[in-house]
Amino acid sequence: MPRRQAARMDRAKKTGFEDKNVWPVLTKQPVSVYKGVTFANIVRYVARRLRMPVTTASAFVHQVLRAGIVFGKIEKLPDGMYRLINAKPPGLVCKIEDTWISEDECSSNDTSESE
Repeated sequence: MPRRQAARMDRAKKTGFEDKNVWPVLTKQPVSVYKGVTFANIVRYVARRLRMPVTTASAFVHQVLRAGIVFGKIEKLPDGMYRLINAKPPGLVCKIEDTWISEDECSSNDTSESE
């Protein structure tokens, strides 16, 4: 086994994310079917994509989720899941994925242009 892969597996065991094949996948489903995404799934995605430790990713994700809730862009559901409030197209929510998507596929209904 290559040294880099062995290091990833050791890190996964230490952080509790042992099953590296179970990463969130992007799908668009009706809101009634898809309820949101867990904090742990978001942290795993961010840590993997940005190649940072899980603890650092957790701090960043926590900050972003709090800001999103304050600004009314993200909703925390009663079961602890998170979802975008205004997802395009209406009635669909976007799940985090492990592959690149274009912004028009998964963005909020915000009419103002971002900086």
